[in-house]
Amino acid sequence: GEFTGSGGTLTFNVGTYTLEGSSSVTADDVVFLGNSTKDINGSYTADTTTISAGIVNFNGSGYTLPNLSLTGGTLQGSADLTITESMTWT
Repeated sequence: GEFTGSGGTLTFNVGTYTLEGSSSVTADDVVFLGNSTKDINGSYTADTTTISAGIVNFNGSGYTLPNLSLTGGTLQGSADLTITESMTWT
């Protein structure tokens, strides 16, 4: 499916999400919350990505993230990630 941020922000709350290879995520800001697993397998476009809880797996052919903020949770997956502007890890 297609996931687009309303007002520029898309939030994935508690719950397990598996976004298949044909899915797309588009938002200014994407926020991952909740102690659950989110699998990103399709296209992903966000200026800022924030992971504050749970596990976020970036799988697929690779992703470019302009800004990444890790305030909790776990970032993992089989895809290469390229951070082009800034990354904070607290």
